[in-house]
Amino acid sequence: MKTLCRVATAVFLLFLISCLSWWIEKPALSVKEILVDQISSGNLRITLKVEAENPNRFDLTMTALDYTFFLNNREVGRGSLAQEVKLPASAKSTVELPVTARLSPTGGLLKSIFSARESVYKIEGTARVSTALGSTTFPFTRTGSFKLKKP
Repeated sequence: MKTLCRVATAVFLLFLISCLSWWIEKPALSVKEILVDQISSGNLRITLKVEAENPNRFDLTMTALDYTFFLNNREVGRGSLAQEVKLPASAKSTVELPVTARLSPTGGLLKSIFSARESVYKIEGTARVSTALGSTTFPFTRTGSFKLKKP
C-alpha cells in the first residue's frame, strides 16, 4: 500500500511538472534599445537591450535564450544568452543581447539603415525559463521599428 501511494505521488508530481507551461505565464520580451557598438571592416556589432517582464507571482530564471535578429527583413545575426538571468516576480529586467553581423562588400545593410527614414526590426527565437518545480521553453517573436538618431 505504501509503495502504491509513493508511485501515485511520483506520477502526480511528474504530471504537474509536465503541465508547468499551463500555469506559468511566459515573460514578455520587448526590444527597448538598439545600440551600434562597432562598425569595422566586415563586421557590425550591435547590442539589443531587451526588457523581460515576468508577470508571475514567483521568480523565474531565464536559463537559455536563442535568437535571430532581422533588420529590414534581412537576417543580421544570431546569438544566445551568455548567462542565466533572474526575473523577479511581477517585475521587469533588462537583458543585453549581442549581435554580430557580417557586412557585405557593397555595404547593403549599412546603406539600408542609414538611408531609410525608419528601419524595421524583428527578433525571434526560443527562451527557456525555470522555477523551483521545473522548466519550460516557449517561442517568441517581436517586431518594431526605429529611427536612426543622426547628430
